[in-house]
Amino acid sequence: TLQFVPWRQFAFEELAAALLPAWNPYVGAGAPLLANYQSAVFYPPHWLLLLLPVPQALSWIALAHVIWAGLGMWLFAAALGLSEFGRSVSALAFACSGYLLARLGSYPTLDAAAWLPWIVWLVHRATGRRLPRDAAWLALAVGMQLLAGHAQTAWYTAVGAGLYMLWRVGWAQRADPVRARIGALAAAGSGLALGVALAAVQLVPPAGYLAESP
Repeated sequence: TLQFVPWRQFAFEELAAALLPAWNPYVGAGAPLLANYQSAVFYPPHWLLLLLPVPQALSWIALAHVIWAGLGMWLFAAALGLSEFGRSVSALAFACSGYLLARLGSYPTLDAAAWLPWIVWLVHRATGRRLPRDAAWLALAVGMQLLAGHAQTAWYTAVGAGLYMLWRVGWAQRADPVRARIGALAAAGSGLALGVALAAVQLVPPAGYLAESP
């Protein structure tokens, strides 16, 4: 309440006035805002703050991410071959987990975590079907998670999705020809790398800030 709400309100008031919210003058003697990774100014769902009052917009965004998290887990569970009951349990268990609901007011945590099952599901598809469009969708999901503004959750996802990708190519698909497995690795790996590039607008300013402050 004392951190994310005022950050969002000030940042989008600046944007509404056609100003780049680079600096927050209300903290101490002033502090970077755009370069503060958790400000997540470039995360597309936050643009709803330009249209609605801040409390209402943040509430709708939070609810949408809980639903989005459950839908992503439903799709991943379906890809693993679970029954409808199993998919339902998986979706509810993830969307209603403590990591999401107990941190509902820590918006970057919730926003980033909602993309976790989508990324793992798209890694599953990219390594299985090896289609360019799957790599493109994976890049979009990775980019969105990185724009959401929670570095820890993005790191957990990168480690988990990376290990899952290696397991898929190295073990689950071990009967496939080597060339096909290399193609699967390239498809998923290129999606992950392109996602980082898509989020560069939000990643570069904090990199500069990090060099100046712990």
